[in-house]
Order: sequence, then structure tokens, then C-alpha cells
Amino acid sequence: MHKTIDLLYLVGICFLYHYTVVHKIRVMNKLQCQCMTVITTLFLLNALLLIGVVIKWQTSLNKSDRKYRNLPTSPAVERPQFAVKIVTFDNDVDDHCGGAIINSRWIVTTGHCVGVVESYATKKMITYVATTFNEVVNEVEVAIRHPEFNSSTLDADIGLLKVVQPYEAGVAVQVPRSDYKYVVNSSVSAVSLDEEITEVITTVEIFSRRYCSNLLSATWKLLTESMICGGLYTGEKPDCLYDTGSPLVDGKVLIGIISWGKGCEKVDIPTVYTKIPPFVKWITTTIGDDRLSTDQVK
Repeated sequence: MHKTIDLLYLVGICFLYHYTVVHKIRVMNKLQCQCMTVITTLFLLNALLLIGVVIKWQTSLNKSDRKYRNLPTSPAVERPQFAVKIVTFDNDVDDHCGGAIINSRWIVTTGHCVGVVESYATKKMITYVATTFNEVVNEVEVAIRHPEFNSSTLDADIGLLKVVQPYEAGVAVQVPRSDYKYVVNSSVSAVSLDEEITEVITTVEIFSRRYCSNLLSATWKLLTESMICGGLYTGEKPDCLYDTGSPLVDGKVLIGIISWGKGCEKVDIPTVYTKIPPFVKWITTTIGDDRLSTDQVK
């Protein structure tokens, strides 16, 4: 009997000891888990705070370095049918440049683009004009460069192309008056066609000549009086090879065409445009009987 009591007592002591040890272990594990949770939370909060500080610093640095800012979309035509792509068909499609329809038979583009068209003409190859509204491309009949075009400086970088088939009424872009005034820091639109003949519209701000010259100081050309400079603010690429000659519009009025820049990869480098107003008289004289209608010159 006494042995049984002693055995039960021993079992009770062992059970109590086991329960106490296990309970302590559980409590310690629970406290350890809680501590690890707190430490992990504090680490994540500090990491997020640090990331936020870095992003804010980098954004501030970018703004101060680039001096660019986001602008609202300028009042461009929603579907600018006047924008064209000038191409040549050989074994493949060769994109040359862009342009703008200014009346039923004529397109304005750059002088150096006209030079490319002329070089293909000597090879008995026909250059065509593609648009977004007509699946049938139009054939170029006449190509004319401005007589003062300079291939080295790209001064007076403007030319005209006459097509075989007339375009429908209402397609052409409006041409400005010769006394049109560019407003520095105003928001305008650059319009071009991509490889799929789809309109690409980019918001551009007109820069002052001094500011533009500073940005382009490392380039190989200087601004002439026939040029105007603009910057991109949407993060889009600037001018590409097929974009030269593409229109710059103020609302529905053609005020420039892309002349040169630093290529697709240089987003921070502004694009240089040939002014249209100084050449309005030459345009109207050159197209002769196909002259612009009086209500089209704005």
C-alpha cells in the first residue's frame, strides 16, 4: 500500500515537473515569436521609409537636372489625317521620313527628305506617301527642295512633294500666316506615324533660343533663324529617322516640321524643327495653280 502511494506521488511530481517545463517552453517560444514579429515589422518599416526617401531624392534630382515637367495634352487634332509617311518599295519597305498634307496635291516635308526621294528617282524607283485614312498609297510626282537649303547646317530644311492622286477636301492641315509668333513655354503637339502607320501624338513645349542652345551645346549643329526648338515631357522617344519632316502643330495650324535631333534613345535632348511661317510665301509661290485656299492660311 505504501509503495503504491509512493509510486503515485512520484508520478504526480513528474507530471507537475513536465507540465511546468513545457508551459515555460511554450511561453518562451511565444515571447520569442512576438519579439521576432516586432523586429521584422520595425525592419520593414525602416526599409520602406528609406526607399521613400531615396525615391523622393531621385525625383527631386531628376527635376532639377532635366528642368522638365509634365504638361497636359495640347489641343491637337484627335485624328490628324494630315500626317503622312514617305516610303519606297523595293525588296522591302524603306521608311524615309514624315510630312504633312497642306492641300489636295502637295505635302510639306524636310529638304533632306526631298534629297532622299530624288536619289531614289535616279534609280527609277518610285516613292509613295502612306496615310492613316487610305489603304492605297499615293505616288510622288514632283519633289522640290528650298533653293537655300544647306545640307551641312540644315538651314532652310524644307521641301515640297506633289502627289499623283488628289486628296479629299478637309484632310489638309492649316498653314500659318507668315507673321505667326511662337510663344515660349507654350504647349503644342508633335504628330508622326509609326511603323504601323498609326498616329503618335507627343506634347511638346516651345523653348527659348537661349535655353535651347544651351541644351544643344554638345551637338554638332547650331540653331539658325529658320529653326525652333522644343522639348518632350511625356517620356516618349524624341525624333526617329522616319519622323523627320513630321508636323508640329499649334491646335490645327502647322507651325513646324521635325528637322533634326539626337535620335530615339536621347529622351532628354530636345528636337529642332524647321519653322513654317518664314517659308509660307515660298510655298504658295511654288505650288502655283494648286495654291492654298484663303481660308486655309491661318
